[in-house]
Amino acid sequence: MAKYINADILKEEMIRYGWKHPDSTVQEFIEDIHPAGVVEIVNCEDCMYAAEENEFLGQKIYLCTGLTNPNYCLGSFFCSMGKRREIDE
Repeated sequence: MAKYINADILKEEMIRYGWKHPDSTVQEFIEDIHPAGVVEIVNCEDCMYAAEENEFLGQKIYLCTGLTNPNYCLGSFFCSMGKRREIDE
């Protein structure tokens, strides 16, 4: 089974443990690794299509307007249509 990692954390750990390779630095080694074909998921509670928030049986639910037929979803759900909402800071 594939295991997906955070390259920044891997780099820090390799340096911390004193990894040495005669032909490359830690940065070069990590940059040469072929990335996994994964995408970041967006949970319904963070999605730009979550139009309204309600509560049902103690759980937050959201009206998803990104689908052809609007649907209610739990905040921890995700779908292929999800797009992260821009947060104003």
